[in-house]
Amino acid sequence: MVTDSLKSVICGEYGCLNSLDRPENEKNLQKECMEISYYQSDIDRLLLKGAKIISASPSTKVVKYNNTSWGTDVGECIGTEYIIEGYQEDFDKL
Repeated sequence: MVTDSLKSVICGEYGCLNSLDRPENEKNLQKECMEISYYQSDIDRLLLKGAKIISASPSTKVVKYNNTSWGTDVGECIGTEYIIEGYQEDFDKL
């Protein structure tokens, strides 16, 4: 998966709040998303080495991250999930 956007919203009695308004929260969520994602540059490098994209589909993964205001929170890693055909040794280098 390549993550290209993040989302973390909490809704309560008085409306909804974007948890990512605080830069620290955005950084913490991005860190968790990168645990399950590849960089777009990694995918580009595979393609340059001859790999082929078999399929690509929109994807959203839910992860927990540290919200600096109240502790553990839930956010979404939004991007594209790929099935790629290529040489194992190229994937091992990522």
